[in-house]
Amino acid sequence: MFFAWPARHEERFGLGGSAGQVRSAYRRARQELAARPVDGIGPAEFDRAVYRALGRTERWEGLAAGVRAYLHDGSAELLRPATPFDGAASRTYESASRVVKCADGPGPTPGRVTADLRRLRRLEPQPIVTGIEAAACAYGHHIPAQSTRLGSSVVPPVLLIASEHDPVTPAEGARQLRKRLPGSRLVTLHDDYSHGVFASRGNACVDGAAAAYLVDGSVPVTDVHCDGPGLPTPRVPNE
Repeated sequence: MFFAWPARHEERFGLGGSAGQVRSAYRRARQELAARPVDGIGPAEFDRAVYRALGRTERWEGLAAGVRAYLHDGSAELLRPATPFDGAASRTYESASRVVKCADGPGPTPGRVTADLRRLRRLEPQPIVTGIEAAACAYGHHIPAQSTRLGSSVVPPVLLIASEHDPVTPAEGARQLRKRLPGSRLVTLHDDYSHGVFASRGNACVDGAAAAYLVDGSVPVTDVHCDGPGLPTPRVPNE
């Protein structure tokens, strides 16, 4: 999806007029930065910037512009990973996040992690593996032997919210969870490609359903379907 987007706006980004051409430009940028890091930005920093950008469509423009700037001008500044945390604070936050996720159930075995990586590389020779947080769970000693039990007739109904094309937490997971939680409802933001929906995408349909649930305990009669924003339109840079 991302490679096809800059191709539709070739006049803005100059990375090629097809998804294949944009993919080639992207790979060239990563390979060159891996061989010769620029301003402290090498393959790890590049992957982190890509992972962060792919989770929110409003960041796609910055990623495409960053690849273009590096290939055309040799500057990698636009590819510098942005984070709300710095240094030790960032590492502490990410470590705590992984502990919480791993505590939900047993992690994958080392064999499963290896098999997943091989499958990814068959699909894409240079996959972004920064976001595969479950891999860390395979090596922890605090992991429960079984997954958290879900579903009970005595618990209140749960409202689930998902973006139709969320690349970080796919909507299929929400649909499966919906089946395991009695009385639950699912709010889906269609034609959306970002991670994080409620109080984040500015969608009145989603926010209204979630606010009614949180404030008044109101549960929709059935699942809710909201119209999403689609893919972004890049801004025209100032001359």
